[in-house]
Amino acid sequence: MRSEDYYEKTKAHVRSASEERGDLVMGDDGYYVYWPKGYTGGHLDSCALRLLADILDEKNQDWDTQVRAECEPVDRSQTPYDMWW
Repeated sequence: MRSEDYYEKTKAHVRSASEERGDLVMGDDGYYVYWPKGYTGGHLDSCALRLLADILDEKNQDWDTQVRAECEPVDRSQTPYDMWW
């Protein structure tokens, strides 16, 4: 399966699951935000999620470097991660 196909399939699954759970909520300003059920800290908009992804990447950088140095290369052609490396 091509990475674009896997990405679209994964995106459709995430969208469907989020919509079924009611995690995608329209805010007062008309924009949809990610507001996971059970999370009491408010909503997360796309900007916050991108920033959170950057923060996670920064926090994981040292560990990722160590893992990559110690492990065999991985065929990422079947994962969405090949789009990011």
